[in-house]
Amino acid sequence: VATCRERMRDLRGLELTQLGLSENQAAKLIAAIELGKRLYTPKPAGQALEDPESAAIALIDDLGFTDVEKVVVLVLNHAHQLITKQVLGIGSRSKCLVHPPIVFETIMRYRGSCFILGHSHPIGCIDASEEDLEITKELIAASNFLHLPMLDHLIIGGDDYSSIRCRHSELWAEAYYA
Repeated sequence: VATCRERMRDLRGLELTQLGLSENQAAKLIAAIELGKRLYTPKPAGQALEDPESAAIALIDDLGFTDVEKVVVLVLNHAHQLITKQVLGIGSRSKCLVHPPIVFETIMRYRGSCFILGHSHPIGCIDASEEDLEITKELIAASNFLHLPMLDHLIIGGDDYSSIRCRHSELWAEAYYA
């Protein structure tokens, strides 16, 4: 049985119009729900993102319940405090391309010292695909060269998450900052 929160999270405009609301009323209700989600979600302002859970909290409102894959970078200072959160790409239901130069350009633009990458899996499965592992390897190699540590790569699906660093720590074995 779906909870009220789960049903509210999954509401779509079409469903609301089928319940008798006009398109305008449905759009206003969905916007109000989205605003409520953003206000309800705890923000890590000023606190260090030292573990996957705190990083997931910072990402969940952007990536948790999307219909398409999205890629977001958390740019952090030397104390692992959030400087900015930037959407780097929006893709299809099953793929979103991320280009390492764009990732590092964003980090350098905001004068970050390190970063965490996050992306969504709209179907809810939080297992890393081969493509996820490959881009993680590429980003770790580039982060070694640029001395901008990649602390983790999180996959967000619904209200759950997975840390590639926790599940595939061997990828960080040769990182200078491991």
